[in-house]
Amino acid sequence: MNEFMRDWLTEIAEKNEIDDDHDWGYQVRMVNESGYCGKFLVLENHDRGGYHYHEKKKETFIVMRGHVTVRVEGSEGQIVFSKTLERGEQVTIQPLERHWMKAFSTPSIVLEVSTHDDDEDTYYVQ
Repeated sequence: MNEFMRDWLTEIAEKNEIDDDHDWGYQVRMVNESGYCGKFLVLENHDRGGYHYHEKKKETFIVMRGHVTVRVEGSEGQIVFSKTLERGEQVTIQPLERHWMKAFSTPSIVLEVSTHDDDEDTYYVQ
């Protein structure tokens, strides 16, 4: 990661809520209001994120740095989307779609824009 990105991410992290209880890296939540949420996911290694879904939450992931593999499955297990995204590419995850992501290059940074983020609306499949 170049010096500008490292400084920029450090400044954002210092001023916002950090959740670093993940094998894949950490997330910096900038806003979580009743109707929307915005956070950065920082994937620091090649560990796959949890295979999960949300009953209510709709998410759009936009790759800001690196390459990230995203797999999305419908509630019946059918593949809806499976691709390695490059910087600037995005994917939207609908409620009930099972999904996971994995950094193809590290560190990778993903901007998540979603409806309200509620830990009680996250259901892990594996």
